Amino acid sequence: MHISAGPAPGAYEAWSGWTLLPSSCAEEVDPLKADRTPTPVLLASVGSETDASATARMLDSAARTIAEDLRCGTPDEKEETGGSGRLYSPSAVTPTDLDEVCGMSSLTFGEVAGPSGQPVQEQTSGTLNSTGTDWFCDLSFKNDGKNGPFTHLAVVQSPRLVAALKNRGFERTQCNGREVVFAHDDSLYYWDPKERAATGMPDVREMSELFATAGKKALGCAT
Repeated sequence: MHISAGPAPGAYEAWSGWTLLPSSCAEEVDPLKADRTPTPVLLASVGSETDASATARMLDSAARTIAEDLRCGTPDEKEETGGSGRLYSPSAVTPTDLDEVCGMSSLTFGEVAGPSGQPVQEQTSGTLNSTGTDWFCDLSFKNDGKNGPFTHLAVVQSPRLVAALKNRGFERTQCNGREVVFAHDDSLYYWDPKERAATGMPDVREMSELFATAGKKALGCAT
């Protein structure tokens, strides 16, 4: 997954992507959201394979058109719409060092293997320790292409995406003068708690705590 840096956060690949609409469009998209929360998200899925840059341009154009048609979004907000920032390409998929998951020296798992004994692998996007830039890491079991990643991890620092994740229950902290969110999601991977435990993976609550602790250390946060 390619991600955009700068004021217009989003993620894009050959088949799909998402970006944020201006927060002031929330009330126009849904009149019940007069407090402008949550920030509207524009999703897209294409019928044939293209490339991440083309998906980003398509979403950029669509987001600007929606904002103009709804007459919402200040000029500054419209400049922050769609995939207008730099696109970061994802890393290659590599075997995971369970003593340094996603390259974080403090994120350590025990013995973890997939349902058929497959090793864990990872892929990252973005930069971890860069002000205002988001970072993502997807964990998957090798040769499990049908199910895809079993956990998505994210260190979110771009202000608009930090605001969009308000009230989602993710841990957040003030770090070096900026607000950071440590988010993780495994809702798209279908396994029950017993199946998860059988792989050796921490449960959802423990995973959240481990990731937030490791993320704070990686960023040099005081708390």
